[in-house]
Amino acid sequence: MGYLQSFIISFKHSFLLEYHQGSSSLSPRFTVGSISQSSHILVGQFSANFAFYFSYRFLSLSSNFIAVFLSKGWRDFMLSRLQGFLTKTLTSLKLVSSGFLMISSQASLQKKQELITVVSQSEDERLGVAIKG
Repeated sequence: MGYLQSFIISFKHSFLLEYHQGSSSLSPRFTVGSISQSSHILVGQFSANFAFYFSYRFLSLSSNFIAVFLSKGWRDFMLSRLQGFLTKTLTSLKLVSSGFLMISSQASLQKKQELITVVSQSEDERLGVAIKG
């Protein structure tokens, strides 16, 4: 895949990605950080099982990378939502035409410049995610 360090959205705060196995299941398959109704904003609902949250409360995510593969429509939606909610907290914002969107905390950018592996979902979903810690 090559190095993706130039395709990064970095926050001064933190972020959370949650995946539910099955639309009726409430237990996440994997979670970065923790969910709190008072401190997280639902930024995008990709499918019944996939959601991206932004957290105002700093969580220790300095060693984690999250890469999200989105169709152009979802990419545009995410960009508009992020710009609307997080104008003062964005430190950098870059998107690539292939649909890769990389999200990292400030500390991650300083400590990690590594390859990540993208775990692809079905082509129909146009969505993949990778976590490198």
